[in-house]
Amino acid sequence: MIMRWNITIKILAGIYWAILLTLTHIPRLGPLPDIPGKDKTIHFLAYCFGAILLFFALLYKSSERKYLIGFIIALMIVGMLDEWTQPFFNRTCSLGDWIADASGIIIGTLIVIIFARRKRPI
Repeated sequence: MIMRWNITIKILAGIYWAILLTLTHIPRLGPLPDIPGKDKTIHFLAYCFGAILLFFALLYKSSERKYLIGFIIALMIVGMLDEWTQPFFNRTCSLGDWIADASGIIIGTLIVIIFARRKRPI
């Protein structure tokens, strides 16, 4: 049963990140509703959820937690590359968006660590 869970979460994480990185490169079809902070909130939540999925898929075993800082840095680089490549697709590159991405990654990772500590010691 654990093996099925592990494979399922890895597949879900892969699909999620493929969809996320595809959607961030599709040119906008029209303006977003004018709600202050909506764009940054979407960036934060998308990367927070993505970090949670990837953490469960890759680092949930306590023996793999030594890679935690590398995991966070790697995801931040993915967010940076995601922002950096958007102008090639008629999108805008924004430091604020990347900061929202990075914040989501850190908070998502902390959420999983807190959850894991409640389940068993790290």
